[in-house]
Amino acid sequence: MNNRITIFVCFFLLTACDGDLKTEFTISFPPKLSVSATLDGGNGVFNLWLSEGNALSDFAEPLHPNKEIIRDGEIRLFEDNTLIFSKPGPFDMSIIETNTIMGEDGWFVPARRGYSFEKTDISTRPGSVYHLEIKVDGYETVTSSMTMPVAPNVTASMDTSVQVSMMLTHQSGYQSLYQKYQYVPIVEWPDFEALLWNVTVHLTDQYPNVRNYFALGIRRDGHFFDWNRLFALEDWSIFVSDISILQDNPNIEVFEGGVIGMNYADLYMFRSLVMSDITFSGNNATLTFYSPVERITPEPPWWIDDPVLTEQYPIERELFHRTTTLSVKHFPEETFNYYRTQLRHKAGVGFYSEPVFIQGNITNGYGFFSVYNSTSITLFEYDIEEYVIDKRPPPQIPPPG
Repeated sequence: MNNRITIFVCFFLLTACDGDLKTEFTISFPPKLSVSATLDGGNGVFNLWLSEGNALSDFAEPLHPNKEIIRDGEIRLFEDNTLIFSKPGPFDMSIIETNTIMGEDGWFVPARRGYSFEKTDISTRPGSVYHLEIKVDGYETVTSSMTMPVAPNVTASMDTSVQVSMMLTHQSGYQSLYQKYQYVPIVEWPDFEALLWNVTVHLTDQYPNVRNYFALGIRRDGHFFDWNRLFALEDWSIFVSDISILQDNPNIEVFEGGVIGMNYADLYMFRSLVMSDITFSGNNATLTFYSPVERITPEPPWWIDDPVLTEQYPIERELFHRTTTLSVKHFPEETFNYYRTQLRHKAGVGFYSEPVFIQGNITNGYGFFSVYNSTSITLFEYDIEEYVIDKRPPPQIPPPG
């Protein structure tokens, strides 16, 4: 008798699923503030981006592409419970995505999503706790705290007297240049000879008993002196061939499954190379990186000897200043883990993979507040007289033939 009752109850529950017991629940959550903030103890720059963060359920129906969100409030930054910076509202966190606006200088202002600002000359101290507090009308107050690490103890030099030549090719699907860096996918390129300069970096591990994390980048930028409108050239890329440096690199771990026992390429290219001191044999390490050989002589346009074209497109020479700088950042483990989970989320997961949870450190909101200490070293600096066509971008003239 008991068995019959059990079978009947189970049958009732199964059939009820297709009956009138179907109920659709809509669960909504109030929006929260979404924050992305960094504080660089090396140059005293505080960057912050603020927007409205919505729960996943809010996207059941499409959100309006243009939404005005202007709220009053205050942003406050503390050092060991002492207020060192504050910025009052109102804050324009509006969303503009469907169009662009031409600015007064004739350039298009890109679509934006939220409010951002940059503050310079903030004095910091290693070991101090920096507490971020943001109050905006209509949202919960968000907070976050991090401890400033020490500045990296680093020296570096670039040998411009010797050029390292590497022929980068594709052979049987084997890529000799690896450039899956910062969410940028691998691209195809024709075979070419890369000319590189050696960059030697001496890094001292100030805390050898704990894991330390660093981000290295080489920046090449420049600007004209005499233009009314400042033209700036900026490029980030750092190359490495020693695979041992990549033992803790999140890009290799995410995109290649963490298999570090084999070489994927002859040369690895990153915009910002994230690494740890896991491979240091002692308190000091001497690491070798590469930077592309730079042109130090003017390069005239091919039509410079054509009087018809030079009359139509007058050619002048303006002084152009170039600088190559190595940047080394020392950041906490929490920042390393946050960057790693972001990469895993961006790369996607398979059907049988565990979901990726991006663990932020913003209480009552979304996002991450990171503090780090940095050191910058000038590797190369020079002036060059570049050819300028009528002080405007070069005309789109087809090459001869």
